[in-house]
Amino acid sequence: MEERDKQLLKMIRKQPEEGMSLLIDEYGGAIKAICSNVLRNYDSGIVQDAMQETVIRLWQKLSQRFQVKKNLRAYIYQTARNCALDYLRKYQRHSETDFEGVEDMMQDVSTDVEREFSRKHNERIVHEVIKEMEEPDRTIFILRFFYYETVKVIVETVHLKEDNVESRIRRGKKKLKAELLRRGVLNE
Repeated sequence: MEERDKQLLKMIRKQPEEGMSLLIDEYGGAIKAICSNVLRNYDSGIVQDAMQETVIRLWQKLSQRFQVKKNLRAYIYQTARNCALDYLRKYQRHSETDFEGVEDMMQDVSTDVEREFSRKHNERIVHEVIKEMEEPDRTIFILRFFYYETVKVIVETVHLKEDNVESRIRRGKKKLKAELLRRGVLNE
């Protein structure tokens, strides 16, 4: 774990309010980006709720001597993603029981179902290809395209040179594209 993150953890445990304030200053933008991405079809109030829940969960775990194994940044990002997914599940469940506008929803249902099935199928293939990647390529790819991290932040995380990280991103994109073409998801 980076020295900066170790200091942040100490601060959270000794002076929780100040420590969490520093955590929000440091990682709040990334937490917002992750929650916004997962909840992109929902209003900003739900995104804000997911962000707040993320900070609460982090405070509960980090202030109670919870041991972050390797990377605090990755733990924070994973917590944000999990909170956002929890909200996504919660609001999808509620929207299924909301009968307002049923007539509008029934129009073009078959097209929507096909589109959603296709999207989920393609998403599953993308996840399979990423799982097949070797480390650190998988971590680099996930940080870049799921957490929207800059190359500089990725360099600090995986401890490789910037041109090496950029090269691995290019190769990962080529591999993903080739696999999507092979599986019929993309057309040339």
